[in-house]
Amino acid sequence: TLYMRFSENGGGSLFEHCCRAVELSLNSLGEHGLPLMGGGDWNDGMDRVGDGGGESTVVGFLAVMAAEKLAGIADKRGETARAAAFTEKAKHLRQALEDAAWDGRGYCRAFFADGTPLVVTDCVSACFAVFAGAEHSREAFGAAMDELVDGENNLVKLLWPPFDAEKERQPVGYIEGYLEGVRENGGQYTHAAAWCVIAACRLGLAGMAEKLFRMLNPFEHGDANGIERYKTEPYAVCGDVYSVGSRAGRGGWSLYTGAAGWLYRAATEHILGIRKRGERLFILPCTTLPEFRFEYRFGPEGRTLYRIHAVRDGGTADFNGADGTPLHDDGRTHELTAAYGENPRNR
Repeated sequence: TLYMRFSENGGGSLFEHCCRAVELSLNSLGEHGLPLMGGGDWNDGMDRVGDGGGESTVVGFLAVMAAEKLAGIADKRGETARAAAFTEKAKHLRQALEDAAWDGRGYCRAFFADGTPLVVTDCVSACFAVFAGAEHSREAFGAAMDELVDGENNLVKLLWPPFDAEKERQPVGYIEGYLEGVRENGGQYTHAAAWCVIAACRLGLAGMAEKLFRMLNPFEHGDANGIERYKTEPYAVCGDVYSVGSRAGRGGWSLYTGAAGWLYRAATEHILGIRKRGERLFILPCTTLPEFRFEYRFGPEGRTLYRIHAVRDGGTADFNGADGTPLHDDGRTHELTAAYGENPRNR
């Protein structure tokens, strides 16, 4: 909608579209100084929270990240006034998030228009606090994982407790139409659960990241006992997993490619730390593994093959993972050894 509106008003570059979208969030704030939620933020099931001026913590963290990134790009483009404005507004929004949303254990999910906080333990706000480098992000993430990780049923709940439409409180939205423990209403929503893996890596929690990944990996649910409960394909990621009652651990909405994409990125880019930036390959793992191997094809036709053996503290390695190695599309096969340190933070 924003893109169509901007295009109709004279077009503009991709950078300009990004700036206008972020500026809209930064300039549309509620009484706590947080961005308005509108008809929903990441979770469109909370479509009633924004009625009349409700505010979103998640959009707040996202806007901080976007504004700070755009400030750097604007500065490089010589747009110093815009860079300064983004930096200043991101600073104020960071402070507003700490002042209003932090409750001593976690970051509040959102605020209704009358200022009432939406009280729920929620992995999305905890993850985005980590991604934004919030002051209390480590505490918030730890508290969320303590409550949301279900080791018995091998799942990570999106939020807890579930919403009950019969309770005497303000309506949250159509999320209340789901049974407790199903989909967004207290079940595992695999998109967000994959973000938990990434957040654990960002905090350097290798053991936690690998534990969460094993819970989400459908293959781990595929043995004789697990598959009877899981009841979805053990070779494809499902969108959600039920968390309550006799159906706890049962998958739903299988072959969910969006969640699969995030889980793939969590494994490759964050646990194994394999990242391409420009024409260089970096290896910045957050893993308990002492070593691992992978192959990477480079070039438009994939004709150049890099076979890389990554070793923790590998003394005579060809390159250090943090420094990267230049990639060349020469049609050859390159055998390289990369060294990585002890569970580096993956920012």
